[in-house]
Amino acid sequence: MNSMYHFVRYQLQEIIKLKSDKHFYFALLLSLKFILMSATISAYLYITLMTDVSWAKNISNYYTVIWAGSAITLFILVGKYVIQFHMKVFDAIDEYFRKFIDWYSIRYWKKNKKDSPILSGISKVSTKLFGWYYKMPPKRRKMLLFALIFCYGTYFILINFVDDLALAIDHAFPELDDS
Repeated sequence: MNSMYHFVRYQLQEIIKLKSDKHFYFALLLSLKFILMSATISAYLYITLMTDVSWAKNISNYYTVIWAGSAITLFILVGKYVIQFHMKVFDAIDEYFRKFIDWYSIRYWKKNKKDSPILSGISKVSTKLFGWYYKMPPKRRKMLLFALIFCYGTYFILINFVDDLALAIDHAFPELDDS
């Protein structure tokens, strides 16, 4: 049991070490979605496979537990690698976009001997969209990113309970039914 604790702690520390990369938070958001979707698929497959087993006839009642266990297990086992993959994808997109902008601006400069109007347009749009974020102090930015990740993860966890919520509302307010 002690070695399992050390393994989980090591895996989580490895994920936290990735935090210094500039695309970590966005990669974490995308990775959370991937892991939660993978947990949904694995829980569905597990329940589908176990329905034929005689002692597991009512296993579908434990879908939430199976799903949560799958999500936690996936995050611990492959979370670091999924996050690293998404960070590499974002780095590649960033690099190719930067190369394209450089290529375009050099070509425009050689032809017209002035800066491209598209570059100033991109600058204005990015300032309008993200200027408020970069004007915030770093501590507030960090708090905002943490809140965003927490809300995003909570949303994908609670989305599994939409059917239960609808049934609870129908049970609590039967007068709202159309029929």
